[in-house]
Amino acid sequence: MILLRESSRLEMKIDLSMIIDNKQDRDPNDGINTKTVWDYMKYYTDPEKDREGVLDIVTGFFSVTGLELLGKHFSPNNEYRMVLAQMVADDQFQDHILDLLNDDCGIENALHLSDAAKNALEFLRREKVHVKAIINAFCHAKLYLFKDNHDPAHNYYVQGSSNLTYAGLGYTPSSNVELNLADTGNSDTYRSLRSWFEEQWTSVAKEKMPEDREKPKGAQIDVKQYFIQEIEKIFRKYTPEEIYYKILFELFNSDLDLDGGIEHRQDMQLLQTSVIWNTLFNYQQKGVISLIKMLRKYNGAILADAVGLGKTFSALAVIKYFQTQNYLTVLLCPKKLEQNWDQYLRRCNSRFEKDEFDYIVRFHTDMQNDRMEERYTDAKLSYLQTRKKILVVIDESHNLRNEKSGRYQELMKKLIQNKEGQENRDVKVLMLSATPINTGLNDVKGQFNLIGHGKDDAFDNDDFGVESLSNLFKDAQTKYTQWCNNPDRTIGGFIATLPPKFFNLTDKLIVARTRKLIEKTLGEDLGFPDKEKPVNIYQGVEHLGKLQTTEEIYQKFDELSLTAYQPSLYLEVNKKKARKGAAKDWDDNVNRERFLVKMMGVLFMKRLESSWYSCMTTVKKVLDVHESTLKLALEFKEKGGNGAILTGGGEGNADFDDEEIDDLMDETYSLRKGTIKLSDMQNLGGFIRNLQMDVNKLKEIYKNFEAFAADYEAGEEKDLKLEELVRILNEKKKAKNKKVVIFTAFADTAQFIFDELKKRGFSRMASASGQNVFTTGAHSTKNFTAVLESFAPYSKLYKEKDWSGMYADAQLDRAKYYDDEKQRWNVSYEKWRELIAQYDTKTLEQVNDGIDILIATDCLSEGQNLQDADTQVNFDIHWNPVRLIQRFGRIDRIGSPNKVIRCVNFWPAKSFEDYLHLETRIQNRMSLMKLVDTETQELDEKFKKMVEDNPLQDKNADRLLEELQNNSISDIESPKTLSLKDFSFETYRQDLLDFLDKNRDVFRRMPNGIFSGFRFDDTLFEKIPESLVAVVGYPRRKQGSNKPYTELYLMCQPVDTHLPATYQELNRAEILEFLRTNKNQKWYVPDWIESNDSERISKLSGILKEWMKSKVPQQATSIILDIAKSHKAGGLFANPKKKKDAKGKLLEEKFKIENFDLIVWEYVSKK
Repeated sequence: MILLRESSRLEMKIDLSMIIDNKQDRDPNDGINTKTVWDYMKYYTDPEKDREGVLDIVTGFFSVTGLELLGKHFSPNNEYRMVLAQMVADDQFQDHILDLLNDDCGIENALHLSDAAKNALEFLRREKVHVKAIINAFCHAKLYLFKDNHDPAHNYYVQGSSNLTYAGLGYTPSSNVELNLADTGNSDTYRSLRSWFEEQWTSVAKEKMPEDREKPKGAQIDVKQYFIQEIEKIFRKYTPEEIYYKILFELFNSDLDLDGGIEHRQDMQLLQTSVIWNTLFNYQQKGVISLIKMLRKYNGAILADAVGLGKTFSALAVIKYFQTQNYLTVLLCPKKLEQNWDQYLRRCNSRFEKDEFDYIVRFHTDMQNDRMEERYTDAKLSYLQTRKKILVVIDESHNLRNEKSGRYQELMKKLIQNKEGQENRDVKVLMLSATPINTGLNDVKGQFNLIGHGKDDAFDNDDFGVESLSNLFKDAQTKYTQWCNNPDRTIGGFIATLPPKFFNLTDKLIVARTRKLIEKTLGEDLGFPDKEKPVNIYQGVEHLGKLQTTEEIYQKFDELSLTAYQPSLYLEVNKKKARKGAAKDWDDNVNRERFLVKMMGVLFMKRLESSWYSCMTTVKKVLDVHESTLKLALEFKEKGGNGAILTGGGEGNADFDDEEIDDLMDETYSLRKGTIKLSDMQNLGGFIRNLQMDVNKLKEIYKNFEAFAADYEAGEEKDLKLEELVRILNEKKKAKNKKVVIFTAFADTAQFIFDELKKRGFSRMASASGQNVFTTGAHSTKNFTAVLESFAPYSKLYKEKDWSGMYADAQLDRAKYYDDEKQRWNVSYEKWRELIAQYDTKTLEQVNDGIDILIATDCLSEGQNLQDADTQVNFDIHWNPVRLIQRFGRIDRIGSPNKVIRCVNFWPAKSFEDYLHLETRIQNRMSLMKLVDTETQELDEKFKKMVEDNPLQDKNADRLLEELQNNSISDIESPKTLSLKDFSFETYRQDLLDFLDKNRDVFRRMPNGIFSGFRFDDTLFEKIPESLVAVVGYPRRKQGSNKPYTELYLMCQPVDTHLPATYQELNRAEILEFLRTNKNQKWYVPDWIESNDSERISKLSGILKEWMKSKVPQQATSIILDIAKSHKAGGLFANPKKKKDAKGKLLEEKFKIENFDLIVWEYVSKK
């Protein structure tokens, strides 16, 4: 290329065109130093060189920063004629027109956005700036055509691929590949381009465009005015409320839209006309929609709403939806909840009779030993395996957390997984789970495994990005264990250690809400009663006969070997050899029998906490087993023969009256049932000696119980705990509402209370346990249905049954009593009682044979509506605090007829501290079983899991129990108690859905990079300092791209860089709750943000860079652990210092400010 003086260009017709690609100077010898389009244009349009004229532009897009460049760097006397093409002609860009105007949302660009918008508006409002658009044709041309007013030698053109944006002009570095041809006006090409532009300007481009693109013949607006209005949206002040919903929109918008297929729409219409749907609260309906979406898209979902929020009704609505799609529903539940589900089946006269529910009810315990095939005449397992569309609903799914148990394996392999040739069989899994996490994250891992049909890589896809479910949860469980050992732990502190993909998995598959979140965030009045502060009564068994203290009693239990329950220990010549032989095999009966003995020891202590009578009954059973076993062994020693004893505890096995513990014994620690021949015992003498010692010790303990019982019957001893209960019940007789529910962990205690109260003259009373039902009335005792209906006629009869026939017979005025919109009768409870007196004498008899005192084991602590009562008593403290929450949830329910309810807790000690001491002693019995006088035992992974899964080892129990002393049980939401709701943002997603119903188009068109700010009261959120809250997306988008970000981060970073990042203390839900609480605050930002562009960019960029720095070590820790787990011992990775993300990118390179978009931000400061 030849470089000539500019003055000679007109005289010499030499081709001076050049290629510009925004990457490098293609002609370094031309003296212009032209690498970018902007370099070229600025050189030839420089106002300092008196360059003035007309700049004609054809561009697909322009940005506010592109307009700002023209206004700031070129002469104010220039005239501009701009023709826009794709920006207004292509429908795909209409919903994010403002994002195109933003150029890109790189962090520094976003921080500069408001000033750029202001400058762009000033430029567009000039009289000499004209804008037209090509509306009805596709134009892909990009052209910059300058005509100098004074000297034609300064004319030029740039024609090629570059839009009027930072990236297109090359003003900032970009990965875009551009190609442009540039030349001065002394060429035929220039003249041809000018002719072409004039034709477009006069004949093709339009000054007006439709205000609404969907109505092309409707009202028109000036193209220039249209873009002025759009840019004003960027420049205007956004309220904290708008920013809050913008943040929700960015985080959750992709999850909101359901399948729009006609089949789905028709089925939703069928669901929405059902009785069950119109019974649901608004929050329940939203949850059901989310569950349906999850099941349709991912084939699985977990509903983990807090106690009392109506999981049963929500599940019924989901079942109804899939029933319309011809799915066969199999419902698995604990046997104690059978009636809870059977009552809603068709032809059972429930309130949902018109919905004709048709599902198959089976029990958790059916998932073993082929019971589903052998126990039932209809819907056998073999039949279910042939169905092509099945919905499996698992109630209390947390009880199936042990993936290695036979029950879990049978469920997985025989019902959920498809056999060869059944690839098209569609199995969806809906689980109803407890909210709190008891022993660790492995509580829920098994539930995700069911959704993944047992495949470890089931979630290794674009939706989840989880390469290995096992590795993900191993890492999370390790962090959970470490977190539990920190006395100052916070949920946010734990959650900050988890990788984003963990939340990506949980949030996509869990619906979990609490009452507080629903009432505060969704603003829905659920009608729960108020709760009084719990009454705590400290009274335990202080002495038994000659045993004068609780410590002495417990010591006697500790001295027992319970030899009859561990006969395998005596098959070798001595116990030392037997234990050594079993050291590496935790499936060995020696180890399993030792665990049974440990559990029996716990059983003694927990029964004593409940009642002396219950413990005495257990001691007698265990004594009988040992005496009969000793007799058998002595007879064999004396006479020989074929004597044999049962393994696994035989007839006197542990009876905990608790399904979860029973499941633990049956599954995780199940003994190989069978017999041991006494002739096989090489250590028969030791077996007899130890049996004799245990019999003597058990007799001594039992004599003390007998002495106490005799004195009690003679009136010389009092059961002080029982006397306190009697006092409470006598006071209750004086109250308007006389109904009370008394819970105990053991059937023996329930029967004892019933019998003792009956002796004292109490009537209108019933007792229900898993084995027996007792009543002072004339109720059927085959099951507890009749008893519950008499105890809670409001809940169990009036609210649950279908009374439409009776209302029709009574010829009630439909205008007064019928709700046409919800298609249901609105008849008061008082009116209902009047009607049954006239039309249903059988129900009247049942109501009149009422029950005021209901004594129950935990067979009634789940799934029952008993809100007729306003008082609930815990006669003993269950080993699992969550069970206490479930117990209270029987009366603390939606739509309770009571304004206030209360709870009474009986603690088996003089104080809470004494109680914790007793519980520590119990837990110590379940610690690692170290052998005495033998080699150190080698623990394998299976035993570690056995210990870990043991529900008696809940590290959070003591802390939760302490809270239950002082707080209403249902309201416990401790910052130290982890639950599934901490891994689900469903409440906020639903909050957004409510808002979008009225404002969807507003948010669809709301630009990225916008901001707001507010001042907040630090008494509400003390740990949040002055901070920058922002959503940043990775990787940074190219202009015009609407591709979803692979990673979104919600950050809360202190302005003071010496303070730790707040996001490490708060989880995402807590940040969102902070923003929600303050969404109605007035707009406020410091002056330096509003007025000083350079200081704003510098200071806020610094805050964001600090956040980036903190993310590198945090993510590196998770990645290193993942790598370590993926290699066998010795296969260490080569360079642990070079930490890479899942796609191999160095974290230090990834977490740089130029790699992220700043989507939306908010500056928060204290008042």
